Amino acid sequence: MIVDKAEISQTGTPSPSVFDQFYGIELTDDLTRGHSVETVTKRHALPPILVQAIKLRDMTDQDKLRELGINHES
Repeated sequence: MIVDKAEISQTGTPSPSVFDQFYGIELTDDLTRGHSVETVTKRHALPPILVQAIKLRDMTDQDKLRELGINHES
């Protein structure tokens, strides 16, 4: 089932990334549900750019800031 943007924003879940919009939310959720990115990468032979997109999508804002070298303590 593909969820449209209006439904996503009403449920309070994050809006879809460009990656999800291009490949389809259903595909990325089915590929990664319950599995590490490394497992999915091996199982589906995903290209590195796709692996990075999944990792970025799944990172919290705090993780993204840390990845950029910004230490933001609340």
